[in-house]
Amino acid sequence: MWVRDYKKYDPKTWEFSDTYKKVFNGNYPPEFSDNKKWLMDVDRLYLCHLINVVPSNTDLLEECRPFTKMIPLFLNEMVQEKLRKKNSQQFKISRLKSVPKNEDPRDGGVYAL
Repeated sequence: MWVRDYKKYDPKTWEFSDTYKKVFNGNYPPEFSDNKKWLMDVDRLYLCHLINVVPSNTDLLEECRPFTKMIPLFLNEMVQEKLRKKNSQQFKISRLKSVPKNEDPRDGGVYAL
């Protein structure tokens, strides 16, 4: 949804659809509906986006651009100013400098931490 919509996204004219608002309020997708609202009940977002094969930080920034640009504006629209100061700055991305390497392909324990 984010990546597809980013192609037609213009921050000056963009209006978030009801689907985005349902996501914010924990009502979408229906099969995972839990009514947990962002920032009130949820303090970390995990996005289903395949970035483990992105080779460089520059490529990673480009792959994540729809999220880093659109989510701050979405929060501006959805969150009361007394809870969060409006901010249109793009989110920053950080990447681990060293990732554990598994020398034994039969052992997945290092990835199950």
